[in-house]
Amino acid sequence: MTSVLVVDRSALFDGPWPHGFTAFQPDQAEKFLARIAQLAHLEPRPLAETTRAWKQLIPYCLLTCGDRAEGDLAAFAVQRTRGQSEGRLHGSWSLGIGGHIDELDVANCPPGDRLGSTLFRHALLRELSEELDLGVAKLPTPNLLGLLNDDTTDVGSVHAGLAYHIHLPTRLAHARDQVKVRETEKMRGGFTLLADL
Repeated sequence: MTSVLVVDRSALFDGPWPHGFTAFQPDQAEKFLARIAQLAHLEPRPLAETTRAWKQLIPYCLLTCGDRAEGDLAAFAVQRTRGQSEGRLHGSWSLGIGGHIDELDVANCPPGDRLGSTLFRHALLRELSEELDLGVAKLPTPNLLGLLNDDTTDVGSVHAGLAYHIHLPTRLAHARDQVKVRETEKMRGGFTLLADL
């Protein structure tokens, strides 16, 4: 049985969690991750999916490409299919790619940074490489933008997104050739112009 990283809901904020997107300044991001490092623990995933007293931490990345001045600024959007195990997400669209932090992520993290920013970036890059075919020689370093939280849905009530951004410095046509959905039985999608979204 897989274990996933969670934090006690009541330990991280004084009162309710902020709703929607909460932006971080660079110094806030590191402090937030350090606080999570003190509080996070692994729990069996089936139990974590139904325990509202915990929040599962999900590194979640917005991938963009193109250039606003050139008119081809785009984001990678995916639609979840019935092939995905999480039935609560079937048919939903997402502008981010990501997933759970599990016990292997924790075990493979360097000892000096067991639950620090390296762990979250490592888990994010693992998820991206599992879900997407990244025909890119080297991805730029992910930038942590903030926290995504929505307690109004069943999924959101037990998950919180660590929202990252990676911008591929390439034109849209080239990015569409480079980056494709790998897990086509679970999702479909690709880069879409922001204006179309």
